[in-house]
Amino acid sequence: MDARDHNLCLHCVRQSPGKVFRRIALDMNGGKEHFPALEVVLWSCVFSQDEEEISSKLGFAPERVREWGDRLRENRIWENGRVNLDEHDRSSPQEQSIIMMLAALVADGLVERELVGPPAQPVSEAGGTEQDGKQESDQGDPGSDSAT
Repeated sequence: MDARDHNLCLHCVRQSPGKVFRRIALDMNGGKEHFPALEVVLWSCVFSQDEEEISSKLGFAPERVREWGDRLRENRIWENGRVNLDEHDRSSPQEQSIIMMLAALVADGLVERELVGPPAQPVSEAGGTEQDGKQESDQGDPGSDSAT
């Protein structure tokens, strides 16, 4: 279930969000148990990452919200004042629900987000990588022109 499946007045939700986000998070979690970190992720997708506001509106301890926020920032899900899940904008509602649940698991510290692709290695002026400090050579490489 996706938050967009519910017709919500955002003004009304902001006035009394606890029940609304709790119900949506519970529905997304299969109706079995509450998922507070998912409520925080949902809030941040709809409104903002203002931890003080999240704490006061959703009724969670400020320390807990700060802990979730720290993990979301460390994993680059909360970035530049917004939720950074742009690569999933065109996902189906079901996929977006899964993505938000994964973000909530990141907030809880149960999952870490790993960026896809090799880590960038700066190249030194000598031509090698800063990691090995050596200049790379094609000499002796069977695929190079210098290997004769």
